[in-house]
Amino acid sequence: MLAYVIVFKARLRIVPRARLRWSVAGAVALIVVFGFITTTRAGSASSEVQELGDGFVVEPGSQLVGTVFPLVPNGAEVEAPNGWTAHLNVEGNPVSVINRYLNRAQSLGYSTAVSCHLAYAEKRRDASVDLREVPLSAMSPDPHGLRELRCAATANPPAGDSNDQLMLQLTRSAGATAYANELTLRHGPASSIVDPGPEPGAPTLIPNGYRHGVPAVPDRPEMPSVGEPIERDMTPPRFTVQSGSRVLARNPDSCSGERTSVAAVLDVTGARKRVIDRYAREFSRRIAPAEQQPGTFRGEPVVVVTASRDADTARLIVVGATHPHAELVSCTR
Repeated sequence: MLAYVIVFKARLRIVPRARLRWSVAGAVALIVVFGFITTTRAGSASSEVQELGDGFVVEPGSQLVGTVFPLVPNGAEVEAPNGWTAHLNVEGNPVSVINRYLNRAQSLGYSTAVSCHLAYAEKRRDASVDLREVPLSAMSPDPHGLRELRCAATANPPAGDSNDQLMLQLTRSAGATAYANELTLRHGPASSIVDPGPEPGAPTLIPNGYRHGVPAVPDRPEMPSVGEPIERDMTPPRFTVQSGSRVLARNPDSCSGERTSVAAVLDVTGARKRVIDRYAREFSRRIAPAEQQPGTFRGEPVVVVTASRDADTARLIVVGATHPHAELVSCTR
C-alpha cells in the first residue's frame, strides 16, 4: 500500500487538475482492492481445518505436533492399523480445549465422560517437595502451589454403531523439571486403547467454572539434541536422539499399569531409511532384536520398528516419505 501512495504523490505534479479526481479515485480503489485481497487470503489461511479422522478436527487452542499416526498395538498388523493417534500442544485454556473435543464428539453422536485431578506442591519438614493430588471438584480457592492438571476422557459411539472409542489424555505441568502441555487423542477399538479412563459417574464435560483455576501455560524447555537422552527422568537413559532426527515434543505418560514411559514425536530431517536403521540398532542394543514392518496409512508409507522383552517394549512409527514424522513410545518397569 505504501508503494501506491508514493507513486500517487509523485504524479500529482504532472497530472492535470481535471484528471486528478480520476487518479485519486483509481488509487483509492486500488488500495481498497489490494487490502481486501490481502485480508481475504489471510482469513482463508487461518480458517483452514486440519482433519484428524472419523469426523474429528484440530480444535482451537490446540496445535497438531508432527502428523497423525496409525494406532498400532504390539502384535497388530501394520497393513490394517486399528485407528489413529494425535499429539497436540495445548496453547489455550486446557479446560476449554478438552471441552471442545468432547463437544465435537457429542455432535457426532458419541457419549462422553471426563474426570480431572490437580496436584499441589507441599513442602515436607525435610525441605523436600511432595505433590498432593485432589479431584478438580476439590480445587482450592487459592491456587498457590498448583503444579499440575491431568484429565482423562472417553467418547463412545452409539451402541451397535461401532466398537471404536476415543480416548483423550491431557497433562499440563508447571513444574520446572516435569514440563508437560500435551493433549493426546487415540481413536480405535477399545481393546487397543489401554489407557485408564475417567472415574465412574464422571460428568460429560468439565464445568466451565474450573477454567480459571488451572495452571498457566508453562515455559517450554529446550528439547534434547542429537546424542542426548530422549527420556527425562530415566536413569540410566535408554534411548538417545539419533542423527537425522529432532524432538518436537515428548509426553511422559503413555504406558499402562505401573510402568514408566516416554512418548516422543520426532521430525525426520535426514535420510529416512538411515534414521530408521539407527533407532532399530539402538532398540536391539537396549531391549531385543528389533523388527521392521512396512505398511501404509492414509496413502502414506509407514515403517513400524518394534522391540520387546517381557514388560520392556519400544516402538517407532515413521509416517511419510517426503517429510516424515515419527512417534517413539518406550515402556519399562
